[in-house]
Amino acid sequence: MAWKKLKEYLGSHSSYGKLYPFLETIGIYFALYLLLILFQNDFIEKLYIVPLMVLGARYGSTVQTVNVLMYYLFVLLLSENKNQFEDVFLHYVLIVSSIIVSLINHNHTLKIVFLEKDLKESRNDLENIRKYVDYLEDVIDKLKTKLIYESEGISSLLIELSNASPVDLKEFAYYFLEKISSFFEIKRSSFYLYKAGFMRLIASIGRPLLGFSASVHQSLVVKKAIKEGSCSIFDVLNQEVQLNKEPLLAVRVGEKDILGVITVEEVENPVHLNSIEKNLRALTVWFITRLEKVEEEIQKHKLPDGTYTVDFYNYTKQRLEELLTRYNLPFSEICISISEDEIEKIIKTIRSDDVVTRIKTSDHKIFLKILLPFCDEIGQIAVMERLKYVAKTIEFSSC
Repeated sequence: MAWKKLKEYLGSHSSYGKLYPFLETIGIYFALYLLLILFQNDFIEKLYIVPLMVLGARYGSTVQTVNVLMYYLFVLLLSENKNQFEDVFLHYVLIVSSIIVSLINHNHTLKIVFLEKDLKESRNDLENIRKYVDYLEDVIDKLKTKLIYESEGISSLLIELSNASPVDLKEFAYYFLEKISSFFEIKRSSFYLYKAGFMRLIASIGRPLLGFSASVHQSLVVKKAIKEGSCSIFDVLNQEVQLNKEPLLAVRVGEKDILGVITVEEVENPVHLNSIEKNLRALTVWFITRLEKVEEEIQKHKLPDGTYTVDFYNYTKQRLEELLTRYNLPFSEICISISEDEIEKIIKTIRSDDVVTRIKTSDHKIFLKILLPFCDEIGQIAVMERLKYVAKTIEFSSC
């Protein structure tokens, strides 16, 4: 046990770890010599052959030199037995044999070291190859996307989309839907945010088929699109579905982190559905990339307490009024007053795409306006009930 601890100690100190084989060799011979003195048994003296051969096979030539010297010292010099010529010759044969074994072991050890080095280099080469393959796959995907764009003649669409400067996700999603719907002759389409199996509408051209919120389980087309990237009504015709409650097409937005899903509910010519699906899958990649710039723009209008500037609020309201006029998509507005210490509760209670702005502050009370996109009267009442529950000092007023 003590010898094992010594090995662990020396092995943990690189400067001393090299001493361990020498100490082990010397220690074993002295241990055998001590046993020989204590018991005076000729059989013990023959045991010197064991460390001579075993240590020769275990360690390299340097340690073997000490091993041979220890064997020569204890067997040929310190031994009290009278060694005949045959015995001396046998000992030298054993010494030479142990040296040969040691040299063979040393050669194998060197081969292992070189093989380990080659293996490490091969692994590094393999990792570099994998990175290069990933790079090539990325290049191929971009070339495929570009080919699709060029073959379908939608380069002009991309240029038009890129020229837009939307200031929030809702406007960005609506602008995206409006342009692609016009280009692909889509009569009705929707953009839903996705989270934990539920979808929430943030943009729509025409009245959404699935409503303002829905579970993915309500639509087999949407469910398969979330899982596989896209799905058309033709992919589920052999399954039990209610065709009047299924969109014609659904395309997932995002890969690992799913942002949402685009549904196509009515088109001018259903024959073009496969072409629309292929192009939408390519365009969603562009959408995710461009979204990063939109999020940066949103942060410019957001204040430290979670509210937005009045200008951003009014701009968003104007856009929602346009959607109400053109597509009959509702929105609601709530005006409240609360104590200053409850504003954080209000921000946490409302939806992430609801917009809150300060109107004024008076007598330790804050007056707020809350804009609820795609929220009808029933939804407004539900929001007001939640706000009453979290804010004890809340008072509602007309806007």
